[in-house]
Amino acid sequence: MCLPRWEDVIGYEERDPATLHALQLGYPRFLIHPYVQQLANRLNPDPDRHALPFPTEASATHHRTYLLKHQPDLPIDIVPSHSIHLVLFPPTAAALAKQGWQLLGEGLSSRHAEALLNQDPIPNPHPPADQIRHQLATYTQTDARNIYLFPSGMAALHAALSALQTLHPGLGFAQFGFPYGDTLKLLEQLNKTPTRFYPYGDHQDLNHLKADTTAQPIAGLFTEFPSNPLLASVDLQPLRTLADTQPFPIVLDETLAACLNLNIHPFADISAISLTKYFSGEGDAMGGALLLNPDRPHYPALQTLLQQAEQQTYCFGPDLQQLHENAHDLPQRVEAINRNALQIAEFLEEHPAIEHVWHPSLTDHETYDRYARHENSYGGVLSFTLEFPEENTIPFYDHFNVCKGPNLGTTYTLCCPFIMLAHYHELDWAEDAGASRWLIRLSIGTEPAAEIIDRLERALT
Repeated sequence: MCLPRWEDVIGYEERDPATLHALQLGYPRFLIHPYVQQLANRLNPDPDRHALPFPTEASATHHRTYLLKHQPDLPIDIVPSHSIHLVLFPPTAAALAKQGWQLLGEGLSSRHAEALLNQDPIPNPHPPADQIRHQLATYTQTDARNIYLFPSGMAALHAALSALQTLHPGLGFAQFGFPYGDTLKLLEQLNKTPTRFYPYGDHQDLNHLKADTTAQPIAGLFTEFPSNPLLASVDLQPLRTLADTQPFPIVLDETLAACLNLNIHPFADISAISLTKYFSGEGDAMGGALLLNPDRPHYPALQTLLQQAEQQTYCFGPDLQQLHENAHDLPQRVEAINRNALQIAEFLEEHPAIEHVWHPSLTDHETYDRYARHENSYGGVLSFTLEFPEENTIPFYDHFNVCKGPNLGTTYTLCCPFIMLAHYHELDWAEDAGASRWLIRLSIGTEPAAEIIDRLERALT
């Protein structure tokens, strides 16, 4: 997905037909790939309903449940076809169906759809899955036997949520710190009990969390380290102490730690990583992982539940193979990205046209440093706002000459107006939580830092 001008961002969010027509491909959870749609149309047995394809009956059932939760009277069926399952729904539910596709992240991949369209043999996914587990275990300093793979990062988070719902039925959840937007939506939309949101993740929020969980237990707490897009670092030690006291499990999204920068898994019950990001690095394959901590009291029960969740979803073998091949040079890539991003953060921090910069080297850096594996391993994501943002942000964005899209962790630098994309219909709410609608997020690549700084300078002047 590339949205090169600010008006393209608005057109995408407003579902402008001209913008959507020009946008042929995009992030697979946000835009349904043409191969996926072609396969769904070919296999759809009902001309009066739309269809979306899923690799397993369980994934299709999750999607059906999501639709019925929002519109209980919808005529929805699950139809097996050619080793996959179709969810059939009326055209009036198309927008809702796409929301579920995006949020749950369990839809059929484009490689899988292409193989079925071409009647290619379906390879065994187990060999590349085992290779990825061993790579992840090496990079994250964990045990491969406690790593579970899913077709996307959101599918992994959904599996963690479902496991904790089974473990603690009827209880609600907490989100600690301002997170990636779909994570909070997942918690809010898939629970009957309202989610408790602590947007700042600071000491005051920790005190509120302690009081709230003393009065009413929770099934689990979700947090990120560092957070996306505000790059905040919650203090994990006191959070872990509280979780052990109350008690509640912690689901820790480590995606921005790039598998190598931080030693934070010991503070989690479950760590989540989107393999689509740094692990892949090329933006050409999707995947997600959950890392289970054997030193936590819920380990035996969660081990059983996550094994079942992994078996019920499905990772297509060629997708896994691509991820495995991409990840071989992860240490070299992350080292270069860490170095580049630190230089660019320092450049922006000193630039007179910049109002504020968020980067772990600047944002909660003392907290971040306590959990860092290496010096200056701050990761490749940073965010910033410009002075007089209402006047200056749009011209800057339009003139900044890099790839523009919502992914991160790639070898090439990416730029996006993150809050506009993730919270377009709730901008006032986001700003009340500390996230400006004018915020620009950069994911720094492996290009020479001087090249990106030169492009920034030209766009800022």
